[in-house]
Amino acid sequence: MRMDALLSSAVQAVITHEKREIGALDDFPVPTYVTDSAGVIRYYNRACVPFAGRLPQVGTDKWCVSWELYSQDGHRLPHDQCPMAISIREKRPVEGARAIARRPDGTRVEFEPSPIPIFDKSGGLIGAVNLLRPVEQTAEVTSLWAEAARCRRLARSIVDEKAAIALRGRAHDCEQKAVAFEMAQPPTAKPAFGTVNALLKGFDATIGEHELVTFRPGEAVILAGHAIKDFFFIASGVASAMTRYGTREVDVAMIGSEGVIGYERLLGAAWASHPTIMRVGGSAIRVPAADVIRLSKLEPLFAARQMVFVSGYCKQLAENSAANALLSVESRLARWLLGISDRLGSDLTITHDVIASCIGTRRAGVTMAIHVLEGVKAIKATRSKVCVLDRMKLIEVGEVGVDVSGASDRDVRS
Repeated sequence: MRMDALLSSAVQAVITHEKREIGALDDFPVPTYVTDSAGVIRYYNRACVPFAGRLPQVGTDKWCVSWELYSQDGHRLPHDQCPMAISIREKRPVEGARAIARRPDGTRVEFEPSPIPIFDKSGGLIGAVNLLRPVEQTAEVTSLWAEAARCRRLARSIVDEKAAIALRGRAHDCEQKAVAFEMAQPPTAKPAFGTVNALLKGFDATIGEHELVTFRPGEAVILAGHAIKDFFFIASGVASAMTRYGTREVDVAMIGSEGVIGYERLLGAAWASHPTIMRVGGSAIRVPAADVIRLSKLEPLFAARQMVFVSGYCKQLAENSAANALLSVESRLARWLLGISDRLGSDLTITHDVIASCIGTRRAGVTMAIHVLEGVKAIKATRSKVCVLDRMKLIEVGEVGVDVSGASDRDVRS
């Protein structure tokens, strides 16, 4: 049977007889799923589970089996704007698209979707089928960096300033795409110090002097006004950047294994602008600032990764500042839970007192907000523990229009 005929009959079987098994697709090696004409998922094969890193919810999930989607440049892609949604709305196949799927464990995979709408004999749309083919990116990334280097060499060698500007722009575009692709790759072998930081991935052998240091919960990593002599690349746990007004303090950003403390040195500042403490105890790779700056000059990818992190970090500062000023306690708590669960997983061991300090409210306010989130079944809380049950509910309560984790496309954590 031809492939298109097989897919068509599979969709017909799912839409008209939902309980009927589709043996021909169950063992098909390419992740494949079927939706009805409204985009609701009605079937997925076994290959979808390792691809998505989760069990999609038949009859509930819409448009895509993936937990989160990103465009190739690292921007968050709402599910209702994914290729499958376009295919159903416009009643046409979508070809040549690429996207990045993020799994609940933080790993990512770039893939090529191939959504195909299916019609009944009278021409009415009854649903669609989508094949998700993971993309091998190594050769493409290599060629992008090579093209960027070629353009920069030409820009330095020509006299025409307009042409040089155009070449530098082309080089910048290639570098940004290469960085986005690099960020999308799942973790590979762990470096010598036994843990992974997204910025250091692949550079552990060239970073120079480094050591793994541990921090207790609440221990300061760096204080405001102190000289930045070392960079701290977070390996485990979560750090919080803070600001203080008199005796009161509030967290304004969090950093996990996607980032680094001491980033101000990259921007030319010699002193820390705000205190940063370890909210959840963990470890960091301490590297002398001089070694980080040296490697940043020698390795474009290492420098680009750090700039992607800084960009996302600044965005996080702005978003959290607005949330602290404008949103309710339960909305701020929802946003904070999204950010910390991104870094530590769904099961969190943390006290109400610590949460209150993080979101700048009283302990009683945190208790009430937790009850609100439990009421909509977004979380389950017990003594000193919070389990995230429904991420989409937290997004709704937190009024999240963008990714609050601070990673930018990117997402440099994977």
